[in-house]
Amino acid sequence: MRPLDLGDILGGAFHMMRSHWRAVLGISLGTAVLVTGVTLAVRETMSDATTGTYGLSSLPAQLVSLLGSTLAVGMLTSVASHAVLGRPLSLKGAWREARPRFRKLLGLTVLVALVMAAAVLVCLIPGLLVNAAGGGDGLTILGVIAGVVLAVWLYIRLSFSTAALVLERQGIVDAMRRSAKLVDGAWWRTFGILLLTGVIASVAQFVIALPFDVLGLLVGFTDSEGSSSTGGLAFSLFVGVGMIASTTFAFPLTAGVTVLLYIDQRIRRESLDLDLTAASA
Repeated sequence: MRPLDLGDILGGAFHMMRSHWRAVLGISLGTAVLVTGVTLAVRETMSDATTGTYGLSSLPAQLVSLLGSTLAVGMLTSVASHAVLGRPLSLKGAWREARPRFRKLLGLTVLVALVMAAAVLVCLIPGLLVNAAGGGDGLTILGVIAGVVLAVWLYIRLSFSTAALVLERQGIVDAMRRSAKLVDGAWWRTFGILLLTGVIASVAQFVIALPFDVLGLLVGFTDSEGSSSTGGLAFSLFVGVGMIASTTFAFPLTAGVTVLLYIDQRIRRESLDLDLTAASA
């Protein structure tokens, strides 16, 4: 119920994962199993396909990943908001809160992705035109750099959009505007904390998945030595378990940090701590 520093935000995210583990585990594990299962199924089915055919056939897996991730983020946002008030939220309750907002959440996710892609494309167009006219690649390289920088800048500006949409019942465009307003003046702080969280999540995912990948390689190598056709399947199963375990950890960490950053900005700008104190009482 006060402005939060880096330790508070990271500690709060981990505390949410521990104290609300039933809802967090149910959301993250269910999403990870669904996304990983579909992805590995497509990969195994299309292992001998050409690049173009594989890309087209992987669209269902990408769609499932988008839908699952969007719903998981919305539900975890609700869990984190209740955790701030010290109130438990069950898996069923998180689903009940996120379900009416699912279509808007999906629209928001797609729109943010399109905005970032359009920003990168605009930066690339001059270089591509010059390159097509026989010029060098220098302007194209500058366009790539400028596009990446602009995409990162936009991503941070819009990083609170989901929280605004779920917790404030904002519309899609209004949620994006709300996020930009909250991040204004705190871009570097938001960028630094989200970057650090991403690094922590990535390292943790690598560490969690590594033993499963190694076991998969060992089992696959042993089976291949014995001329068994199950080597590739065993490897995929171990890799899949590693992906599920690592994703189950990363989802709630990033969602929890984002929600706490959003709440922290509202405390600093709008004295939300007074409203939270009254609500928790």
